[in-house]
Amino acid sequence: MEQRSDNVKFVEIETYVHATEDIDKIVQALRENILGNIKIPIILEVLWGTFGNRIIRVKIFIENEQSEKILKKVLCNIHNIDKLKKTIRDRTDKAGNIYIRLNKQELIKGRLVLDDESDDIVRIKARISRRLLKDNLENLVDLLCREQ
Repeated sequence: MEQRSDNVKFVEIETYVHATEDIDKIVQALRENILGNIKIPIILEVLWGTFGNRIIRVKIFIENEQSEKILKKVLCNIHNIDKLKKTIRDRTDKAGNIYIRLNKQELIKGRLVLDDESDDIVRIKARISRRLLKDNLENLVDLLCREQ
């Protein structure tokens, strides 16, 4: 598969930070473990919970040539990559969106770990090209990681 800048259309990263959590620690973990040296604005939106508790939505949207680099970094560094490979078809819809849920507490520790049970997650949505979607989806992780 040749290297193209249109393999990944966009990457969207989102998490919620509750009043008991350190926003700086979470933003730093996102920068260090997902964004790396890519300078992307991080949007912080203050929301209020049912009981008046402050919740901050952290959102990152990348829609340029850096989106493929970020998706590769996530896919190729997931701790439980075998689980990702086995479930990649379930994580992908017909439009080419891939949905990944990472454990937020593990991310703070520097590890990218899939988490399909917890609500304390970093949600990643990425849109891959139709060309990649048509290729053998089960080999998508290997194909992208080989190009890294």
